[in-house]
Amino acid sequence: MSAEIIDHPGRRRSSEIAKAERSPRHWRKHLIKDFALRTAAMDAETIGALMLFEDYYYINGKIPKTDAECARVCKLSVRKFARNRSQILEGFDSEGRNADLDASISETERIIATKRDAGSKGGTSKSLAYARNLLEQKPSQPEPQPESQIEKHGQPESSSSSSPPAPPPSGPRAREAEAVAARALGSLPTSAKAHPGWRGLSAWIDQLLVDGAEPVDIVIGITQCLRSLKDQPPSTFGYFTAAIDRAREARTAPLPATGQPLSSAVLLQPETPEWTTEHDRLIAAGEKTMAQFMVAQAAKGLPWQTR
Repeated sequence: MSAEIIDHPGRRRSSEIAKAERSPRHWRKHLIKDFALRTAAMDAETIGALMLFEDYYYINGKIPKTDAECARVCKLSVRKFARNRSQILEGFDSEGRNADLDASISETERIIATKRDAGSKGGTSKSLAYARNLLEQKPSQPEPQPESQIEKHGQPESSSSSSPPAPPPSGPRAREAEAVAARALGSLPTSAKAHPGWRGLSAWIDQLLVDGAEPVDIVIGITQCLRSLKDQPPSTFGYFTAAIDRAREARTAPLPATGQPLSSAVLLQPETPEWTTEHDRLIAAGEKTMAQFMVAQAAKGLPWQTR
């Protein structure tokens, strides 16, 4: 008595999935205009079945052997596949080949082979270059100079013909630059902050801090410019320079001399009820930048002058 082998549908489906995962062809060119012309007379169900059928051919390089297998690939019943068979197989010849898909498969295989060959060559050359750089970048220890030579060659900074190079950003200063950048972009939505154009902003702000700029001026200048940029990064970060300079000039502007009329201006000392009321008024009026400026002034112990 011979045992009958039952081809379970779940087992066949698992085999097809495993074969698709082993295939290197996971993408193909889709010509939208050409596909729209070919499917103009089809309904949505037939179009979907055609796409699944062509994807199967593109991955496996052949069409299924029976109509039942074709129907399973197209996610249709056998009856529906038989009714739409002529439309689905219209682009295939009597031997089950599709010239357009075969050309696309050949092109994809060529691209994969080119990238694989370039990757193997690039990996070898990068390994050799990395090893060479390790040998060349061994730091040499400078010989200590006698104190007499240090005193002889030591020159005042003002008499030096060329200024020394800027020191690399230290850990605390780098963190300060990142914190300033985060405050400046704090009003942007998360998706806008992820724009590639904001890369390098922390390094640019770090250089401003090295040059003596105040964090509060940087935050106010960038925040004011974001309104005109509509949450998009500028072509260069130098776009913010003028606004940062204006914020510094406004912060360092001298108070009117004694004897000149102050109109209705009032100096509010930090941590007083009047100061808190004015801060809340700015927030309610939507002037968040001025409120931030007000807090920055208070952090330095400076009073706030109302306008």
